[in-house]
Amino acid sequence: MGAVKQRHSKTIRLKDVNIFKGLTQEQLDQYVALFHNRSFMAGERIHFNHLQEDAIFIVKKGRVKISYFSEDGSEFIVTILRPGDVFSRHSEAILTPMELTDIWLMLTKDFKKILADHPLVSMMLIQELGKIMRLMNDVIQDLAFREVSGRIANLLLRETANTSSLNTNGPEAAELNLTHEDMASMVGSSRQTVTGILNRMVQRQIISQRRGKITIISREALHSYAD
Repeated sequence: MGAVKQRHSKTIRLKDVNIFKGLTQEQLDQYVALFHNRSFMAGERIHFNHLQEDAIFIVKKGRVKISYFSEDGSEFIVTILRPGDVFSRHSEAILTPMELTDIWLMLTKDFKKILADHPLVSMMLIQELGKIMRLMNDVIQDLAFREVSGRIANLLLRETANTSSLNTNGPEAAELNLTHEDMASMVGSSRQTVTGILNRMVQRQIISQRRGKITIISREALHSYAD
């Protein structure tokens, strides 16, 4: 119930990954053999063998949710990785593909070689880590200081910040492939509460929902909800 759809995930190339954008194709070709391709079905938890636990991975295609679970089985989704995002298995988080997902896997010792050979990659990695820290800070502030309606507004703003469907001359179509249950797990609430708040946003003409598609009518109003 309440599915909100997004554009189909694209498949990216290594040279399109932010941390590698300073490298030429010839430079990247030197390291291609160090990347291992893995594919996972939707809902299949991502596990690696003991030799691959100390590794980084890059989402090539699809989406992966990073979650923690309480003792009673309640899920909290910290973030969703998309094509080009980098992650490392150094936490107790559960990694679950939300659709058919392809990743590149590289052992940390091999990645360190790239960092040593190309300092620019280190600089780009620091920028990416900065983005992650800002996201985590936003999530913590939402949970600590905002009501659920404000958290949902911030979620919609974050999820649509970089969508190519934004139109400054009219309504801003934002296709989000998130169920109401997913959204509830991202804002620390219940599906019923999320559905009720989204319906009120529709009534106030802040967003519209049709056939799983959310269209933001007023970003200004969403910002007001988030403040």
